Amino acid sequence: MTNPIWLPVDGALLKKLREEAGIDITTLARAHSLSTSQVKQLEDGGDSSFYTAAIKLATGRKLLMYFGADVAPL
Repeated sequence: MTNPIWLPVDGALLKKLREEAGIDITTLARAHSLSTSQVKQLEDGGDSSFYTAAIKLATGRKLLMYFGADVAPL
């Protein structure tokens, strides 16, 4: 069994949902106690703002659920 990871397609969906909701990165980051660089990295890739891949995945899933995305359980 492989560990789930945050994929580029997940980031693209997050960005699409955020833009459709009319929310800028700074507002989203502040509302969820994140930095703007963390939100950008979730949307566009990169890992340097996250301690582990598991934290990145959990954070990204939390934001997707915030926008009402159907997120399957881990």
